Amino acid sequence: MFNKKKIEERRTHTRLHAYHLVKYKVISAEKESETVLASLADIGGGGICLRSEESLPVGTTVQILINLPQFPQPV
Repeated sequence: MFNKKKIEERRTHTRLHAYHLVKYKVISAEKESETVLASLADIGGGGICLRSEESLPVGTTVQILINLPQFPQPV
């Protein structure tokens, strides 16, 4: 059997599991980035969990376009 320890939750904002396909691009002063397809795994007041094939360093600034069914254009 595995030793299961209770993991302390350190988040101050509630996370909502929400699977959505999104598009993002890295915002950089050096060069224009291409738009990349990814998925949103969860979202909360402190941020989102973005899943992509590209590894992004912590602190990377990105523009994310989320397609929501109730809006005609991505938000």
